[in-house]
This record gives sequence, structure tokens and C-alpha cells, in this order.
Amino acid sequence: MGLSEIREKIDELDCEMKKLFLKRMGLAEQVALIKAETGAAIYVPEREQEIVEKQTGDVPQEYRKVYTAFIKEVMALSRMVQEEKMASLENKKGD
Repeated sequence: MGLSEIREKIDELDCEMKKLFLKRMGLAEQVALIKAETGAAIYVPEREQEIVEKQTGDVPQEYRKVYTAFIKEVMALSRMVQEEKMASLENKKGD
């Protein structure tokens, strides 16, 4: 396989990852709605550590460090979406 074919496959994967990312962020918004109703905290370090361990356990050692960084970043972005959604809900209450 040549460089251009590899790049094509990477482009295809990037498109799939974008779809999954957007789906995950949509779910993060739904989580924010529930947390706003229940008063639950956005950031629960124990839960995130549990997710990291679960998601990285079967990743080959050579990629585990970068995958761990990847999943932690995705969770941080999910928290950001949740915080923005909750702030938006608070602003609507104040109107």
C-alpha cells in the first residue's frame, strides 16, 4: 500500500471518528441535563479513572500511553460540553 492509499484510509477513519465524536458530545449534553436535574457533579475523578482503566486495559502496550491521553482528552471535552450546557440552562433560568 502506498502513501496516498494510506492517507485515504486515514481520511476515512477521521470521518468515522468525527461521527462518533459528535455522537459522544450529544450524549454528554444529555448527561448534563440529568446532572442539572439531580445536582450531580460534572467531574467525578473516580468514575473517570475507572473509564480510563477499562478502556486502556486491552490496548497494546506500545499505544497505551497515547490512547490514555486520547481518552482523557475526550473526557475533558465532554466535561466542557457539559459545563457549557449547564451554564446555558442556568442562564435560561435567570431570564
